[in-house]
Amino acid sequence: MKHKVIILTIIFLLSTGIATAGNFEFYDLGYDHWAYEEIMTMTEAGIVEGYPDGTFRPDSLVTYGEFIKMACQVAGIKGYYPMSKSDHWAKPYYYTGLNAGYFTEYDIDIKVMDRSIPRGYMALVVSSMLEDYDLKDYDNILDKIEDINSRTPYEHHIVRAYSSGILAGYPDNTFRPEQPLTRAEALSVICRLSEIIEVEEPEEPRVSMENVITSAPEGTITLSMLNYDDNVDKYNAQIIAILKQTIPNEADELFTAFIDFASKQVDGTTQGMRKQYFGDYPVLLERIQDTLRIFILPVGYTNSYWETEPGEINEVFF
Repeated sequence: MKHKVIILTIIFLLSTGIATAGNFEFYDLGYDHWAYEEIMTMTEAGIVEGYPDGTFRPDSLVTYGEFIKMACQVAGIKGYYPMSKSDHWAKPYYYTGLNAGYFTEYDIDIKVMDRSIPRGYMALVVSSMLEDYDLKDYDNILDKIEDINSRTPYEHHIVRAYSSGILAGYPDNTFRPEQPLTRAEALSVICRLSEIIEVEEPEEPRVSMENVITSAPEGTITLSMLNYDDNVDKYNAQIIAILKQTIPNEADELFTAFIDFASKQVDGTTQGMRKQYFGDYPVLLERIQDTLRIFILPVGYTNSYWETEPGEINEVFF
């Protein structure tokens, strides 16, 4: 009976059209699906995930927030914005895309993150990501798309994305700009984008030593860390090593205070500054989004803004 059960199980699995790639299995995605390759490529790249029940749901609709997140991920860009409990999960991706010029706040408002994104707005984001693409044959391409003309919102972006080969219409030569975007369509577009846009390899994170306060006195030691939250272990090892070489007697105490400050959150924000003495050194710790800095000022330095005495901790978050 065991052999029979095994054979029947294999037949059942084959007949359900399970798509498998590595450890990814989607019960509703067969090898013959038109976007199978693109979906599996982007799934393995971590751009999108399936659902807990083992499905991918290729025909489900994509929200503005979901598509903007995919676009930012495939472009390799990331912004750091303080989050409160009431903020939408897509806030960092929204402002990253906004600052990258993929759209304006007049095109896409942060309030629509949970709404289904129409194909026309998808074209806006895609076209804006192709800043170096040389658009050719504009009129010929426009003539071939039955439902797009000079009065269509984002008509230029639709034609531009078409010209690049990233967007495709339907067999009846329509684009249907107001139609909601599906997960399969979104992954197909994102996959093609990944093959065209160039993503710069990030440099190995390192603590840079530079003076970024123009009014800081001569002799100020500045330690700067970009994208600190993503590189805590790498940065912390460098920080303690530099501190022990620079101010050995105060290094351990300052490093402990820095770790406390770097991990602190007050009223939903991690952005702030801390003033404190370590031995005779006045030290300013600063966090702006995900950039952290340590300013070790010269012994005896003070000004009207310092307002901190030895033994005090002057800390503010904003």
